[in-house]
Amino acid sequence: MKKHLGRAILVLATLSLGAVSAWAQDEDEDDVYPVDESVEAERCISLTRIRSTEILNERNILFVMRGKQVYRNVLPRRCPGLRRNQTFSYRASQGRLCDNDLITIVDNPGFGQIPGPSCAIGKFYPITDDESDALREEMKKVEELGIEEPA
Repeated sequence: MKKHLGRAILVLATLSLGAVSAWAQDEDEDDVYPVDESVEAERCISLTRIRSTEILNERNILFVMRGKQVYRNVLPRRCPGLRRNQTFSYRASQGRLCDNDLITIVDNPGFGQIPGPSCAIGKFYPITDDESDALREEMKKVEELGIEEPA
């Protein structure tokens, strides 16, 4: 009986690992923190209206505009090295930052800025202050728990 129980545990453990692996792959492709699809996204925002930016994780950036409008940008893919308190630069044409424009992570070790990886940005979704606060809180919880973020 012990022999059969050991095999059953091994089979269950193997199946569980396969399910976790499949879940991780699905989560990497999907956005765990969904955007409201009923709200029409903007393809571009005006550079002169950007007041500040806030990186939430490797895939989510908040753009705070003059006039208090906040846009959430969900990058199409993870941007390795993009994290809270990180700096990034961008080049935009015609005074607008648009989806598919590139951002470049900038490291500042004290002796000047060193460009890092570049990543495409996504569309800009207008969100409310309450939604941005909730998103910040969710990201903070994930960071505090030390969980690798799936989005």
